[in-house]
Amino acid sequence: MKKRILSILLTLCMLFCLVPTSVFAEGETFKNVANAAELKSALADDSVPGIRLTSNIVTGEAFSVTRTVTLDLNGYMLKMTGNDSVIRVEKKNQKIGDLTLIDSRPTTQHRFKADDKNGRWQLDENGDMLVNGGIITSTGTEQRSGGGGVAVSADTKFTMTGGNIVGCDSDKLGSGVYVSFGTFTMTGGRIVGCGNDPGIYLEVWAIMNANGGEVDATVALRENSKITTRDDLAGVTVFRKKVNVFDADSYGVVKYGLFYVPPSNGTTREIVYLANGAPYAVQIMSSESLNLAVEPEIPTSNTGSTFLGWYKADGTKWDFTRDVVNDHICVAARWDTAQQFSGVEVGKTYYFDLSDESIPGTVNANLPDTTLHYVPFTYVGTLDGYVLKPASGGVLDSSDKAANTADSSAPYGHAYRHSLFMADHILTTDVSYDTLSASDFIFGNSCTVNDVDYTLRAPTIGNTYAFSASQGIPENNEWDQILFKDSGFIKNLLLATPSWSEIWAWGQDTNTSGSIIRSVRSGRNQLGGAPTRFDTHVGYRPVLELPTDLAADSLKTVALALGGGKLGGSSEDIQIIVKNGSAFTAPASGGLTRPAGNTGRYFMWLGSDGNLYAPGGSVPALVTTLTAQWKDTEKPTGEIIIGANKWQEFLNKLTFGLFFKDTQTVTINAADNSGTVFVSYLVTDRDLSEEELKSLVFSGYEEPFGIDPNGEHIVYAMLVDESLNITYLRSDRVTLDNVRPVISGIEAGKTYCEAQTVTVEEKYVDTVTVNGTAVTLDENGSFTLAPADGEQKIVVTDKAGNTAEMTVTVNDGHTGGKATCTEKAVCEVCGKAYGELDPKNHTDLKHIPAKAATEDAEGNIEYWYCKGCGKYYSDKDGTKEIAKADTVTAKLPKSPPTGDTSSLSSWLVLMLAGGGAATGAAALSRKKKHDR
Repeated sequence: MKKRILSILLTLCMLFCLVPTSVFAEGETFKNVANAAELKSALADDSVPGIRLTSNIVTGEAFSVTRTVTLDLNGYMLKMTGNDSVIRVEKKNQKIGDLTLIDSRPTTQHRFKADDKNGRWQLDENGDMLVNGGIITSTGTEQRSGGGGVAVSADTKFTMTGGNIVGCDSDKLGSGVYVSFGTFTMTGGRIVGCGNDPGIYLEVWAIMNANGGEVDATVALRENSKITTRDDLAGVTVFRKKVNVFDADSYGVVKYGLFYVPPSNGTTREIVYLANGAPYAVQIMSSESLNLAVEPEIPTSNTGSTFLGWYKADGTKWDFTRDVVNDHICVAARWDTAQQFSGVEVGKTYYFDLSDESIPGTVNANLPDTTLHYVPFTYVGTLDGYVLKPASGGVLDSSDKAANTADSSAPYGHAYRHSLFMADHILTTDVSYDTLSASDFIFGNSCTVNDVDYTLRAPTIGNTYAFSASQGIPENNEWDQILFKDSGFIKNLLLATPSWSEIWAWGQDTNTSGSIIRSVRSGRNQLGGAPTRFDTHVGYRPVLELPTDLAADSLKTVALALGGGKLGGSSEDIQIIVKNGSAFTAPASGGLTRPAGNTGRYFMWLGSDGNLYAPGGSVPALVTTLTAQWKDTEKPTGEIIIGANKWQEFLNKLTFGLFFKDTQTVTINAADNSGTVFVSYLVTDRDLSEEELKSLVFSGYEEPFGIDPNGEHIVYAMLVDESLNITYLRSDRVTLDNVRPVISGIEAGKTYCEAQTVTVEEKYVDTVTVNGTAVTLDENGSFTLAPADGEQKIVVTDKAGNTAEMTVTVNDGHTGGKATCTEKAVCEVCGKAYGELDPKNHTDLKHIPAKAATEDAEGNIEYWYCKGCGKYYSDKDGTKEIAKADTVTAKLPKSPPTGDTSSLSSWLVLMLAGGGAATGAAALSRKKKHDR
């Protein structure tokens, strides 16, 4: 049993794998076909709701559709080689054909080339015509019964949602699609490159629902046929070529679609797209449609221009998501010409000083500044419009001729790219065209503002009008070109006092209503008036034209912050135009209103560089913002000058490095934006703060003064302006010293035979040198002067430049002299005793001869005695020192009795003790001899 079930499952799997089916949305099944036979079979099979090509299919006979079926080209080609339609949607045997053509691979590419005979596209792999997606085409002879691509018979339907019908042909009508008593609904795809016209032929009672896709072929409609829309579909078919209506019984046969060639019979509900002054496309709307227009392709224009959109007659841009087509409406394509200048922003308002231009007429009271120091202009950018010359006056077609030439030598003017500022107001009223022209304010007056050259003139406004006087003709007049850019660029069209009538502005143009009539504009209304007319309802609203040869980066904007003041009731910042990279003139204060409660006269501009500038003063190029200063809050500035030293602030920390030995002159300079500064000064040796200075008395400064030696000084200055803004300045500590240093410890010119201690007495010692070599003093201000060969020059300099010098000689040791027993040797060079006493050198050595002792008196030996050192010597050279006692010999004893030998022994002892051993011995010897 299990084996049987497994066999059944395998068989079913194989069966499903063999059946060429695929499933797509809503479960609809498509049958894949790869050749003409399979396709023909599938079309005949009522059980197959969808058919999909899996390869290119070539046929020599038409494929008949007599049922409801969807055919997916799937990116492939369905090609007829015979002379029949590729597909015929027919009604046969009570079966009614209803074909839907789709393409699930719209990116597949096929190439064609155009036939030289009738423009029919033919397949060619090297062709330059590229078609994306699946295609229905033919390469055979002309089809002979209509509908070279698809023929739709009575009561049948053909819906094209994708794919392409390309290069089909017919010798009758409808080389692409032929419809007779049937319905063709197009929501996508493309019909292009078909042979004989028309590409689509809607014969009697044929309906085409134009709800998408593109028809790049002619279309023809016969009796009671129509191009319309289905309520359940929102798309719009684009028709690129002519649509012809023949034998129409009623107006409104063409009810829907976007047509690049307007059909010959449409409805009154349509939107016409104008480009470059001519019809470009028209979208026809049915009363049953959603009334929202479809934006056509962007038309071509001048190189470098940017497409702005489609604009209504009132100058507002058409909004394709909201604006409703409920009548006959015209919109025009507008471009923004590539801008000539950087540094300025299109649509921004800038202010110009025209106070010196002497513009005729009565100044408009509605201007923010009736002194004309600050006249607002809107930068409208670069446009391509015509400008007239004085010779155009009174020539009816001068505007037309100028508008259609780019030749600058043309007599009446020419059209060219140029950049403009448009005045935000009528500047003057009660002035005629003739008066303005006589002063060159119509065709151009040179005007220089902040080193930028302009032409101040009237704009061109057209010599007649179109669309109920809402637009000037020629269309490329400057006024309308500005409005086309942005309807808000032309502002403030009413008088200061509201009136029943708008105010009109003179233009350059001669009105076509007569050679003596000049054109005037009011917002979007264009009329004419006598050039001699002057009243409160006509005036001068100029433009400022920039030179066309001015470098693109020549302009720079500078912001003016009003600092609490106002211009025309507004306290908002404004901007002016200056020449980039150049210094400019500080704007006037005239025309500005002081802040509430401020009744003073003071006014200055504070630059972004931190400096103040008076109106009319030169402002450096680096400044980008100027802020109005209505009250003098700026402190005076100044400097203290002593010698080559300057101090321009109150130093937070003093330095102690300025020394002078002569009287110094103190100069104090001061300046203030008010022009008045009161200067006083104080000289002291105290380090004082600004707060401490407030309680001290200063001396009035009238001229430079001197400070004398000796001492330390700090100079303080107090600068006070008219508004009692105070600035304190102070110098560094300055020392004046004209006392020379003192050198002690040695005497000038003297010679020393050993190192000497030299002391410098000076508070502000700068340098000490010995023979040019710097030495360092110890904490006592001293240094050791070592022995050296020759003289040594000592130079001491203090910080004020005072010097002291001394020259001495220091030998390395003493020379000469002889030491004695009582005195050291005296140096023959410096006279100073040195060394040690010489105990062998006696200055007073006295010889004492020997003296024999007696019984009554002591004797002495021979000796020498030095009175200087008080010492006794036994030799004449004084080298053998003896004690004083050693010089004495004892008294002789009394003679002993006869026979008493003990007495003799005593005597001998005494003789020996007295140092007279030899003498005693001699005597004894003699005595012995005598005894013999």
